[in-house]
Amino acid sequence: MDDALRKKMFTFSRNDCSRSPEYAPGAGTVLGAVVDFGVGLVIGVSFDAAMLSIEESQTREDFKLEILRSLSEAKAEHKQSLGL
Repeated sequence: MDDALRKKMFTFSRNDCSRSPEYAPGAGTVLGAVVDFGVGLVIGVSFDAAMLSIEESQTREDFKLEILRSLSEAKAEHKQSLGL
């Protein structure tokens, strides 16, 4: 677009200043930041929730196995103390 046409299309009455979208990148930057923040928030929270559920399931299984092992050991010691 040549300068004469640009001035006719994008000139406002205040100080005869050209307001072309290419001269105002701030709006796009702000919009991009908001969109990126939203996407990052959704992805981050989803990832954290998935990792917590995986960690919780592994921790529960390990805890369950530890309790069962200690019960088996206690049972074996009790039987041994009774002479069975």
